[in-house]
Parts: sequence; C-alpha cells; structure tokens
Amino acid sequence: MDISLIGFVYNAQHPTALQMTEAVMRSLNLGDECWMSPAANLDAMRSELLDTRLIVMAGGDGTILRVVRTIAEYGIPLVGINMGRIGFMAELQVHEAIEELPAYLNGSARLEERMMLEVNVRHGDEQEPYLNLHALNDVVVGRGGSARLLDIVATIDGVILTSYRADAVIVSTATGSTGYALSAGGPIMYPETMAMLIQPVAAHTGLRSG
Repeated sequence: MDISLIGFVYNAQHPTALQMTEAVMRSLNLGDECWMSPAANLDAMRSELLDTRLIVMAGGDGTILRVVRTIAEYGIPLVGINMGRIGFMAELQVHEAIEELPAYLNGSARLEERMMLEVNVRHGDEQEPYLNLHALNDVVVGRGGSARLLDIVATIDGVILTSYRADAVIVSTATGSTGYALSAGGPIMYPETMAMLIQPVAAHTGLRSG
C-alpha cells in the first residue's frame, strides 16, 4: 500500500484555524495528496487515515489530545501548529509553520515517540470491558460529580502495589506529567520517558503526635 497522503486537521472552534490550515495547504501545493477535516469529524476520515503518513494539526493542546485518540491505532506521526494559549505539545508556532513544514513532509525532522495509556473499564468481576479508551496525557480514577474520599487499590500485573485514601488517583504518562498530575503535587518527567506516574489527589494522611 502506498501511504502518501498528508492530513490537515483543525480546531473548528478557533476563529482562524480553518484559514490558517487552508493557507498552509496552498503553500505546500500538495494537490490530491492531502485531505482536510475538523478535529470533531476525524472519525469519519478513517479510510483516509489508512493511507496517511503525516497529520498536520492547527489548534491547541486540547485538540492534539483529541486527535491522538483517533490516530493512535494507525501509528501516524503528528505535528502541531499552536493556535491555543499554551501550546506545550505543539511543535510549531503560526508564524513559522509555512517555512518549517517542508522538513516534516520530507522526513528530515526528528520523530519523537511518546507513551500512551490504554484504559479498560469493567463492572465488578466482568471480564469484558464496557469502555475502552486511549490517552496521551492522563486518566483519573475517581468518583464523578463531586469529590469524595475513596479507597483505591493499585496493582501491577495482579500484584498489589499500594492503596490510596484520596479523592482520586491520576495515572499519567510523561506527557501528562506537566498537567493535572503536576498541580496535584507530582514530578515533571522527561517527555519521552516510557513510564507511568501514579499521583493521588488530596490524599488522606494521618498525623502522629510527638
């Protein structure tokens, strides 16, 4: 199979993301070797994803997290053009996108591999999950709606690691270590670290009298 397409994905909620994406596409003059989609409609592009070798995304970190959940199973590299406020995960800024993107298209740019999480949610002792999710940043185990102290047991390959009394527990990749896990008191990890961070939220600890 000739995997030759370049996909352009944009955040339709951003007022200028579509115009920016169209300008980039015109500058690259790819003709029929590209396709374009708003991030919210990316699931409808799965047939195109099979033939895609690179995704160029215009948006912020939230858009990257959304897009990655769809393209992860295809193993497609992604380069982000930051149109958000922080843009921690985006590689390019708007003013440099047109000049720098050819290096990504011809394969001369460095490819950075990030760890992701796969989550299966089950009811009780049921073997089959009723929900399967992928996440580039983190997953939060807690009670929805309102904070409430929980007893959460963490196991690795069936062996108990520890238990937490906390409002929630964050399971984070290195990418997610600069987000919610950091605000809960966790460390910052090098982006390409292949490890998971387990960080309790508002953990209950006892105090001993002297």
